[in-house]
Amino acid sequence: QKPSIKKINVNTASVYQVANLVYIQKSVAESIIEYRNVNNGILSLDELKNIEGFPYEKIDRIALYLSL
Repeated sequence: QKPSIKKINVNTASVYQVANLVYIQKSVAESIIEYRNVNNGILSLDELKNIEGFPYEKIDRIALYLSL
């Protein structure tokens, strides 16, 4: 049995929680939180490509750990 992956909600997670995700550096996590606050939330994971430094080429892997 595969271990279940605990997803974090990108709209409510702390900088610390986001920074603990695979491929996400603390500076990028801070940018995600700032983007989320300015835009009243993130409606689609596609929006993450707007964040400078976000490793969008790894979105398929990162998305396994995120919810909206």
